[in-house]
Amino acid sequence: MAAPEFITDMEPDAEGVPKPATTVFLIGKECPFRCLMCDLWKNTVETPSPPGALIAQLQSILPQIQHRHTIKLYNASNFFDPQAVPRSERNELARLVKEFELVVVENHPKLMSSQVVEFASQLSGQLQVAMGLETADETILAWLNKQMTLRDYDRACGFLLENGISIRTFILLPAPGVKGDEVVAHTVASVRHALDCGSHVTSLIPLRAGNGIMDWLMDQNVVQLPTLNLVADTFAASIKLPRKKEQRVLLDLWNLAALAGEGVDPVSICNQLEQMNLKQA
Repeated sequence: MAAPEFITDMEPDAEGVPKPATTVFLIGKECPFRCLMCDLWKNTVETPSPPGALIAQLQSILPQIQHRHTIKLYNASNFFDPQAVPRSERNELARLVKEFELVVVENHPKLMSSQVVEFASQLSGQLQVAMGLETADETILAWLNKQMTLRDYDRACGFLLENGISIRTFILLPAPGVKGDEVVAHTVASVRHALDCGSHVTSLIPLRAGNGIMDWLMDQNVVQLPTLNLVADTFAASIKLPRKKEQRVLLDLWNLAALAGEGVDPVSICNQLEQMNLKQA
């Protein structure tokens, strides 16, 4: 199996101090939920994750990470799905990342269990579980085939908070079917819902083409990619929402420049957005 990719960028911590965060894209079993907008299948295999594969991948990457602040173990599925991450191997994965201050893993709201609490107890630092809420609109949420409801997300947040586990939430920008003047208000409402549920990090994910169904939906005019200006306006509005000191609203900056239209200076806008991420203002 090929070595996983990884990237390191800067993220403000709970105190607002920019710290390095490394995302490791582990290669394992494909997610069984098959959400409509997902393109993470590109980094997966169809069969259960081979024994020892995730451990070997992480071991190959760790010597290249020069910090011990935040590590994100993104396996393009659910960290607490035993076919994606064998339970017998989680102890070793926990040992390998034990010294990081913050460990982030992805998981579906319906897969919260005592295994999450058990994994958190094996870390010296804080566990943060990332969930894709995508939108707080029940109708659109059902259309996305996420096989979850808003109540499932709310219940998962309650479970995590009760057990002292941090929450990261992903919100689509825009949600499919939301266009024009509605985008900012709709996205801000979804961010507000996540904040009200106690999400510590709420991250806006601009829509991207490339997963097949997404391109077809664009051809049918069901979905429109946001412009860079729309992304900036939505992020600016979201970051102004009332929130607790430790709550952060972030914007995923990956490949943002590709959304720039004619007459737009993508470098200048992306630099400004990066500073908004770091300064939270």
